[in-house]
Amino acid sequence: MKQGDVSIVTYSDKKDKLQVLDRQLSKLRVHFFISELLGGNWSSKIAHKMLSLHNILPQIKTKFILSIDNSDALINGSLCALKNFMEESNTDAFFGAEVTHWPKVIDTRDFEQSVAQRKKYKYLNAGVGIFRKSFLMQLWISPPPIINDQAYWKLKYRELFPKVRIDNNAIYIQNMLQAENDIAWV
Repeated sequence: MKQGDVSIVTYSDKKDKLQVLDRQLSKLRVHFFISELLGGNWSSKIAHKMLSLHNILPQIKTKFILSIDNSDALINGSLCALKNFMEESNTDAFFGAEVTHWPKVIDTRDFEQSVAQRKKYKYLNAGVGIFRKSFLMQLWISPPPIINDQAYWKLKYRELFPKVRIDNNAIYIQNMLQAENDIAWV
């Protein structure tokens, strides 16, 4: 993968918490942005994730954007393989998946179960998502709503499937919630 293919955006309520990630990404010459989330508790802060991403979109010069929360998901394998999957599958947004349906106020359970069928990871988790920048620019001509990002993306998943998809097999993205037995600890 050549430099400039994917930008990484991560979120923190304190920018200094990410110094190690910051140094590592700099060393790898990866385009990244640390978006500081403002507000009270973590739940109110995550409601600002999409607006925060929307506000930095003009600064991002790459075709793909990898959005990563602080600690609940991993990228399996290489970022290059994930980018290649996005290009080959003609997918606009791709998220990790988890075993629990949350938030429960969003009525997408039946849809998510029908897509996943017998898979363990049935439900969209917005902790890690990769997007085509052009898709976000088109989707968010005006700023997105300030709501829980997982609720928002679950509704978009149902509305825009198969352009918005999830990794039901944890091939590229592994959510950590209730996945202890699925991860090879070294």
